[in-house]
Amino acid sequence: KDEDDVSSDHVLVSKEIKTDGNLMIELKIVSESAGKEIRTTNIYKYYYSPTINKRIVAHVKHEVLKQGIVQGQTNIDGIYGGLTTFKSKSERIPSMNFGQILPFLHFSDESNRIKEYVIPTNPDNKERDWIIPYSDNCDLGKDSWISYDEGSSGKAFGILFSSNKNIVKRGCNENDGIQIELTDKEYLDVLGTQLDYTAILFGRNSNDAGGNQNLVIPAGLVVEFDTEFYSSENGGYNDVISESAYFKELVGFQEE
Repeated sequence: KDEDDVSSDHVLVSKEIKTDGNLMIELKIVSESAGKEIRTTNIYKYYYSPTINKRIVAHVKHEVLKQGIVQGQTNIDGIYGGLTTFKSKSERIPSMNFGQILPFLHFSDESNRIKEYVIPTNPDNKERDWIIPYSDNCDLGKDSWISYDEGSSGKAFGILFSSNKNIVKRGCNENDGIQIELTDKEYLDVLGTQLDYTAILFGRNSNDAGGNQNLVIPAGLVVEFDTEFYSSENGGYNDVISESAYFKELVGFQEE
């Protein structure tokens, strides 16, 4: 149930425009969970681009203020961020036809090979189907990119990281690194109207080599990283790979 979620996007603490320029705008947003268990401080930078491909850079800091124990849906065991898309289609109501679910997820694994997962574009399962559950132990490798796409060409959305190392700045019994999970579901199918969704999640490296899941999220945990959300209209995951290399080179030149 959504009301059982403990998420730092529930309460806005503060917002600030740090830079309002012609070529770049910089925003700082601080938010918390309703019970003040988690606080997130994000600094977003959007750079003007005359090309069709776009990017937003973010410096993310998550702080756990109160210990939490994951219960219920244990695949959601400490999420740093994610990408959720919806697709709605209706035979009767044209305005209900919107959104898109792309057919592939690609990412660089721990051996720095490109892994591919096929995503159903029209799921009919009423409960979440975990295409990549926590037990698969899908960790990002050093190339540290995720691509949600139409293949080697076509539309692609990339989530890029400056590194997969030193993500955990402080925390007891926490593994470093970034773990990926993937799920989909049919939310609604009534009177000729369907609403489907898919979610790509990245978060705690909660599953160790022995297959044991760490369900305790300790107070004092601090997670901090630089990331970029990138969209390509026709370059596919190859564009995401190229952008990832540029991002790693340029992120060090950005002022905090």
